[in-house]
Amino acid sequence: ITITGTDFSTTTCENIVLIGSSYKCPITNATSTQITCQIGTSSSLNAKSIQSFNVIRDRQGTLSNDGLIQFQFQAKITNVS
Repeated sequence: ITITGTDFSTTTCENIVLIGSSYKCPITNATSTQITCQIGTSSSLNAKSIQSFNVIRDRQGTLSNDGLIQFQFQAKITNVS
């Protein structure tokens, strides 16, 4: 997942991406304008449900957005052999 915005911490451990009520998406890269996280294959997220998420910056709280942001997993087949 790639999240674009402003004023993110460039120190990855100072950003938290919370999906649903409790899943912390492991952050793989962070700049001041973009955070990338990778949902693990062993996550307990329900792929059939629409998921909400929040971005939290350490010691600053939840970062604001212009409304509730949600997403749903979309399968994509790239090759069959």
